[in-house]
Amino acid sequence: MEKYISIIVPCYNAVAYLNRCVDSLLAQTIGYEHLEMIFINDASTDDTLDVLLGYEKKYEDNIIVINCEKNGRQGAARNIGIRYASCDYIAFLDADDFVHPNMYEKLYNKAIECDIDVVGCRSMKVMCEDEAKNPVNGGNDQYYIVNDQEARRELAENWNMDGIWANIYRKEIIFNHDIWFPEGVMYEDNYWGGLLKFFVDSVYVMDEAMHYYFLHQLSTTGSYNSKWHFDRLIVEELLLKEYKDRNLYDTYTEYINRSFLERYYFNSLFMFFTRFSEVPIGIFRKMVEGIKNNIPNYKDYIHENGVNEILVQFIEMDLTQEELNQIQKAYVEGFGL
Repeated sequence: MEKYISIIVPCYNAVAYLNRCVDSLLAQTIGYEHLEMIFINDASTDDTLDVLLGYEKKYEDNIIVINCEKNGRQGAARNIGIRYASCDYIAFLDADDFVHPNMYEKLYNKAIECDIDVVGCRSMKVMCEDEAKNPVNGGNDQYYIVNDQEARRELAENWNMDGIWANIYRKEIIFNHDIWFPEGVMYEDNYWGGLLKFFVDSVYVMDEAMHYYFLHQLSTTGSYNSKWHFDRLIVEELLLKEYKDRNLYDTYTEYINRSFLERYYFNSLFMFFTRFSEVPIGIFRKMVEGIKNNIPNYKDYIHENGVNEILVQFIEMDLTQEELNQIQKAYVEGFGL
């Protein structure tokens, strides 16, 4: 039976959530027979591989299990999955997340009906299955057709990609333009999604929450005092370099600089302040150095609002660890966190 979408699922010690994830794919109204489900066991140390092999044995025509002996993290696992994908469209799903039964049918039908490169929906954060609600279209769908630089700039600035997991992507775009995930780092999806925006020519986003992002304490990106949060800086520097290497920077300088400042400094500082008991002064100084080296005229890209104006003043100050701790405390208290 013809398969329409290759769904790539990295799995690492996911045995507690895996059945829910796989079963949500098997229950898709598009028919699991039309799905190619590629599960990459990323050197799990629990029973994840055994669970996957059980599913593969039962659904051998639709489930592929790839076992990695060395942990390469999600970027490497997704890259492996992309290379195995045989369908015209691909999708990504994390092993601890799940999807609404109608999701892939709705996304695929829209993609085929309008010949679209990327079709997506909204993602909803949940702490249990009971919080997953039947999706209702809010009437604010997004639709972008790129036929010139201005349209490309509009897509880059306004396309609200609600995570890489809530979309399907035309596979040939990825291969034709070598859009791969950085490996060995977290926040690899920020890089991949940021690069993809400059090579797709059509995007449709449904205003319906059909992907369910499961919140739990073991989540790497949600963990407290985890060194992996510092990968945000590495990933944004890699993306900026890639923009320059691909000759995108000179054409879209304003957007790229503003995006870099927003994600490298403002968003990362918020993350560090709220996910660490104490932000190492060395990391903060690395951020300041990264801003000054990459965007010397960074003041031209500061959003005109009170919070960002205050935060940008810290770039000019030679803060000590004690001063940074005091700022962090005031910041967290100010947001009521």
